[in-house]
Amino acid sequence: MKSCLNAEDPVNDFYAKRGLIKETIDKYELRIDGKWAVIPYLDEHGTEIAWIARSLSDQEPKYLYASGKPRHLYNFGLLKNKQSLPYLYISEGEIDCLTLLQAGFHAVGANASTFKEDWADLIAYRGPNRVYIAYDGDEPGRTGSRRVATALQAAYRKAGKPLDVGILILPNGKDINDLYLASRDTFTETIQTLIDTAIPYPLPVDKPVNLQDKPQNVSWDDLKGVLGSTGFIHDYMEYAREITDAPSVFHLFCGYHTLGTTLSRSIYFQMGEQKIRTNLYIAILAESSLSRKSTALGIAEGIISDVDADLLLPHEITPEALVASLDNRQEPTGTFMLSEFGSLLGSMKKDYMTGFREILTNLYDCPPLYCRKTCKDNFEVHNPIISILAASTLAWLVDRIDRKDLESGFLTRFLWIPALPKETIMSIPPPADESKRRLLVASLNTLREIQGEMTLSEEAHSLYDHWYGSYEREASTMEEGRDILGPFYSRLSVYGIKFAMLNEVATSRKLVISEQSMAKALTTIDFLKGELKRLYTEELVFGKFAQIKNRVLKRIKQTGKISRSDLSRAIQISSRTLDSVIKTLLEEDHIDQDEEATRTKKRIIYVYLG
Repeated sequence: MKSCLNAEDPVNDFYAKRGLIKETIDKYELRIDGKWAVIPYLDEHGTEIAWIARSLSDQEPKYLYASGKPRHLYNFGLLKNKQSLPYLYISEGEIDCLTLLQAGFHAVGANASTFKEDWADLIAYRGPNRVYIAYDGDEPGRTGSRRVATALQAAYRKAGKPLDVGILILPNGKDINDLYLASRDTFTETIQTLIDTAIPYPLPVDKPVNLQDKPQNVSWDDLKGVLGSTGFIHDYMEYAREITDAPSVFHLFCGYHTLGTTLSRSIYFQMGEQKIRTNLYIAILAESSLSRKSTALGIAEGIISDVDADLLLPHEITPEALVASLDNRQEPTGTFMLSEFGSLLGSMKKDYMTGFREILTNLYDCPPLYCRKTCKDNFEVHNPIISILAASTLAWLVDRIDRKDLESGFLTRFLWIPALPKETIMSIPPPADESKRRLLVASLNTLREIQGEMTLSEEAHSLYDHWYGSYEREASTMEEGRDILGPFYSRLSVYGIKFAMLNEVATSRKLVISEQSMAKALTTIDFLKGELKRLYTEELVFGKFAQIKNRVLKRIKQTGKISRSDLSRAIQISSRTLDSVIKTLLEEDHIDQDEEATRTKKRIIYVYLG
C-alpha cells in the first residue's frame, strides 16, 4: 500500500478523531490508503517491515495485516535500540500505543490474544525491570493483562532478571485513547493515578511474592512465601511444628493429606468424564529416624482418627481383604498410613500379595466402579476413594525397587517429598496443645459439610492454561530421564488441580477456585517437579557402576572441589574404578579436572560444575 494522505480527505479524520497530531502521524508514518487507515510496523532503523490496516467503512474484514509477514510487537524498535529504559508500557493495540508515545511515554503495543512467547523474551532481554500493562477496562482486557503478566514473569526469570510488573485498572469500558480524549491536558496525571493504583502481579497472598513464574527452580523458601497465614493448612503446620522438629515440608504435605482424605468424598472437580477427587498418594523420603518422618505421619494419623477412625485402613492387609473391606463399607473411602513404605514394596513381590500393586494403581483414579473376582467371591465396589501417606529412607527404597518399578504405573502416581534440613532441633518436644488439636478436628468436621462440584474462576483458569502450556512444552522436550520422569510428569497437572481445590476450601470454604489458590497450587507442583528431577538424577540410580558414580559426584558436589587422594579415601574404591568414574563425569560435564601445586608436588583436583 502506498501513502495517499490528503489533508482535505474526510477519511483523514480517523487519526484526528483519536487525538493524534501531525508530528505523531509523520514520525510513525501513519497513512490512509483509500478506505483503509494504515499503521506501519517500523524496525529500529525506521524501516517498514509490515503494516496493519483498519477499515474506514462498514466493509469486512475490519482489519488487514500485511500478507505473508510475521506478527510483530508494535513499536518493537524501541527495544531493539540500545537505550536504557526506566519503564515500559504495554498497551492493547497500535492506537493506544501511539497515544502513550505521543504523550511522552515509552510503550509497545500487543493484543493479548496474539501475544507471543518470543515477544515476552524480547521485553525481558531488552526491556527494563519495571513494566506496566495498560489494557482495556473490560473483562477481556483484564484477563489479557494477567495472561501477558504471567508470560513476562516466565521470560524475565529465564533471562535472570527481576521484574516489577503492575496492571493498570482502567475505568469500565475505557481504553488508553478514551482517557486521552477525555482529558488531554491532564493525561499525564491520569496515567500517574493509574500507576499509583496499579495491581502488582501476581496478586499478593499475605505479601507481594512471585507465585507461579518459576517452572524450573522453585525452592522451599519460594514455596513457604506463598502459603499464607490463614486456613487449615497453616493451622496444621503451626500445631505440628510445636511438638516435633521434623522438617516443615513434611508437615505441609501431611496437612494436605489430612485435609484431602477428609474431603475426598465431599468435593470434586469435573475433568472430562472423570471426577477429580482430593485423594493423594504421598511418599516422604528421609535418610534416618532423626528426620522424624514417622512422627510427622503419626500426627496426621491421630487427627484423621479423631475426625473419623473408619478412614484409617489397616497397615497390613492382603489384596482380597482390602477389596472385601471396601465392599463392606457404606462409603468405601480410606487412607493407608505407612511409616515404612519399603516394607510394603518388598511384600508386594510375595505370592500372597499378588495383585495388590495393581489394585492400588487402579484405585488412585477413583473409578465409579471397581470389580475384582477371586476364587471365592466377586466384589463390586462403587466409588472407592483411596489415599496413601507413606515414608521411607532412600536406602531402603532403592534396595526394594528397580528401574521397572519406576517405569510402572504405581510409583508414578506418588508425590515424592524431599528430606529438607530441619529448621529447629528439639531434644525433648513439649506436650501437644490439646486446644489447638481440638480446633483442627473441629475445622475438619466443618469443612466436611462443604459438598459439591468445584469450578475455576476465569482468572484461575487463565493462570492454569498458561502454566499448563509451559508444563507441556517442558515434558515434550525432556531429554534426560524421559523414560522415568515422563510418567511422573503426566500426573502432576492433575495434582495441581487437587492442591488448588484444597487451598480454596482450606481458606475461603468456597467451591470456586480463585487465582490465589491456583497460584499456590502451581508453585507447589513446580517445587515438587524440581525435587523429582533431583531425586532421579542424584538418588534413584541403579546398577553398581551408576551407584558408585553417584557417590563420587555427591562427594565432589558437597566439597565444591576435592583432591584425588581425598576423594579416594572418602569413597574407598579402587584406582581403576575411580578412573572410569572420573572419565564418565568429565564426559558428562558434571566435573572439571585441574592441578594444584603443593610444596612437594602437583596434585589432581576435581571441581564440581553442576
